[in-house]
Parts: sequence; C-alpha cells; structure tokens
Amino acid sequence: MKIPLSCAISIVTCALLLGLVDCGGSGASMEQGPTITSISISPTTISLQVSQSQQFATKVSGTGSFDASVQWFVNDVAGGNNSLGTVVSGLYTAPAQLPTPVTVSIKAASKADPSKSAVGQATIRGVLSPTVVWNETKLSLPGGDDGEVFDSEMPPGIGVPDDGAGGAYVVWEHRFPVGILAQHLDASGQPTWAAGGLPVTNPWTGYQASLRVASDGAGGIIICLA
Repeated sequence: MKIPLSCAISIVTCALLLGLVDCGGSGASMEQGPTITSISISPTTISLQVSQSQQFATKVSGTGSFDASVQWFVNDVAGGNNSLGTVVSGLYTAPAQLPTPVTVSIKAASKADPSKSAVGQATIRGVLSPTVVWNETKLSLPGGDDGEVFDSEMPPGIGVPDDGAGGAYVVWEHRFPVGILAQHLDASGQPTWAAGGLPVTNPWTGYQASLRVASDGAGGIIICLA
C-alpha cells in the first residue's frame, strides 16, 4: 500500500512534535526543589563549669529557597534535659551536676532535611573548693586592732602561684570587709571556683594583710599573712 507523500510528511512532522513534547516533559521532571547541602556549627569544642552557658551558632548551606531552621539536641535528646544540660535556640546551659560521661554532644539538625547535621562537644567541669587546713579566728586584741584597715596601713596585695597543671591560683586582699579571697583559673584562664572568689579567712577577724603565696608542689598553695 502506497502512502501519499503529503501524508508521509504529516506523519513525520507529528512524530517530531511528539518527541519535542516528550523531551520537554522529561526536562520538567528533572527539576529539583530547595536542597540542604551542609551544616556547620561553632564553636566545635568547649569547656564549661556546671550551670554555665554557651551560645552555639550554625551555618546552613543549600540551593534554592531552602529552609535554614534547625532543631537542637543534647546527646540526641531533643532540647536536652536536666541531666545532660538544655539547649534553646542554640544556647546550651550545662547541668547543675556533672553528667556521666562529662562530655556531651550538642547537635543541630536541619528541619528540612534531618540527615544533614553538625555536632559540637561540651566538656563539663565541677566547681572546685579549696581545703583550708588552718584558719585564724578572733585574733583581734582587746583595745587593739579590730580588723579595720586603712589604705595607709595595707597596700594592695596579690599572689599568683601556678597550680602545676597549666592554671594558677589568684589570692588577694579584700579591703571591705577585710579578708583574704582566692580564685582558681584553669589552663584556659577560666575561673573554676565561685564568682568573686572564695574566702580563705573569716572577715573582720584580725589584721589580714601582706600576704605571701607559694605552691606546695602538689597542686595546692600555701598562704602566709603578716
């Protein structure tokens, strides 16, 4: 059976048009929407005292108009808890007691693509307390020095011996109320004792000045007062 030339041309034209339509359809199906490619977190490692806080920041990268929001976890627990510490909008607060183990992971995971995440680590340390092996009490003499010290009587005094582990102890004279205070700094210069220092002597119990401080060679210190 012979097909007229005009019909053959029409058939070929239709086939070409169908091919173009089909190709256009395939191209549309290959288009991709917004994609999360990676997440980074900062800082990546920190050391915190119990109950201290640290703000974490994230950078979410992707293509298209992607959702950059993240969900926070502590040891894979959403938002953390009282034992591990809590994290809200990237602000991690260490627990009041040391966790076990003392290092926890702070993770930020993409809400749009939970398979994309970044992890930081926080090592929690306790609050150290000095052991006072001797402490004077009520050394004021009747009719004599009642503990009140004036600038002319006591020049500023401070002692900074090392702790043998990269840190140092800072011991200083407090003028009002009169007393001696101490603080311990770790190897990174962060205080490990209570804010404002801990009292070495009871306030208002005698002339407490001209301190001298030396390491005892075993991680502690020896404090002498005039």
